[in-house]
Amino acid sequence: MELVLSKPEDIKKLEGWTIKSGVVEVQGADPVLVLSMSHPAAEFPIKLEIKPTVSIGRNGNIIVCNQMLRLHIEDIK
Repeated sequence: MELVLSKPEDIKKLEGWTIKSGVVEVQGADPVLVLSMSHPAAEFPIKLEIKPTVSIGRNGNIIVCNQMLRLHIEDIK
């Protein structure tokens, strides 16, 4: 499952989760924060990867570049 934080209210989806461990990995040239998290109502704990990225687009003849954080979530079985 992949979640993109495009609105401030998207972060509320992570409320109630407990961080069990965290590590910073380097994938290519980018650092990635990897968190192992659990929730009392969840069947499995999850691994949450927080990856920095950019969004590049055009507005007329102007190139627009925005920084973003991308969350990648997967179950730990």
